[in-house]
Formats: sequence, C-alpha cells, structure tokens
Amino acid sequence: MTAPLIDPHTLQVALKTAALELQAHFAREEGELYRAEDLQQALAQWLELSIESLLEDALFHTVAGDRAYAFNRRAFELQLQKLQPTTSLRSAQPELQVA
Repeated sequence: MTAPLIDPHTLQVALKTAALELQAHFAREEGELYRAEDLQQALAQWLELSIESLLEDALFHTVAGDRAYAFNRRAFELQLQKLQPTTSLRSAQPELQVA
C-alpha cells in the first residue's frame, strides 16, 4: 500500500488556517462575519474544483502552453528532474537507412 500524496492531517490544518485568515479578512475588510467551519467547507469545495480544472489543463500548464500563462510550471520541471525515464523512444526506434 502506498502512502497518500497529501497527508490528510496537514491538509485539514492548512484549510483551517486559511479559513481563519479569511474569517479575519471578511470581518476587517467587509464587516461580515462567517463561521470558520463554513469558510473551511467553501475552501475545500473551491480547491476540489480548482484541482479538477488544473488537471484538465495539465498538458498546457506543464509543457505545452505559453510559460507566461502556465501555472507553476517550474515546480513541475523540478519534480521531473528527479525522475528517470523507463525507456527512450528515440533510442528504441531503429534508425532510418539513407540510400
């Protein structure tokens, strides 16, 4: 069994912290009070939709699209540098013979 990519406890702590920061922002800037639990739920739903959207556009953001509009491409490139390809299609294909 593999470990989850994201530790659920760490995720919950981050969501709670962000919700508290949002709660303070809305109180200070908008004069509106929201329950931290409601804001945490709204953040979780927003993150889920954001992740789905990013995954739909993964090719664009990681390698194909304009760097100026790609989200966090450098982080992907750093992770890719840690990987070893299982094979190279270039070396697996026979060379063309020129007559």
